[in-house]
Amino acid sequence: MGAAKATVPHFWVDKQGRTFYNGQDVQGSGRRPYRAGQPAPIRDAEENLVVTTTIRTDGGLDITPPAGPRYSIVSPTGDFTGAVLILRDDDLWRTVTTSDDVVAGRLTTDVRGITGKPRQHRDLPYDPLTGVLRP
Repeated sequence: MGAAKATVPHFWVDKQGRTFYNGQDVQGSGRRPYRAGQPAPIRDAEENLVVTTTIRTDGGLDITPPAGPRYSIVSPTGDFTGAVLILRDDDLWRTVTTSDDVVAGRLTTDVRGITGKPRQHRDLPYDPLTGVLRP
């Protein structure tokens, strides 16, 4: 039996939060580069396909599970540091806004449904040196 070959993606983003590169590490195979328009399969330790990600030319990201549906992270302004839209099979599904205070170690997220009503608010404190969530 060979060694497991789980995929570990590493996404690079610019100052506007646009994704421009995915360097995926695969155990035993090194890093595989993916750029806009190149589907990047992500596999579990048993090498089963979990999801495929594709960087969009606008800096967004498509996330497609094997059985669907496809989810897309898009920004109407091209600036992903503010609110972003989540599409499900090209239909508006959610809006997501985040705020990350890396000095204090506090990540705040707000997820809203298409009606605009709050759906989920999370305030996540973390250790600013390690990134480990605090209770």
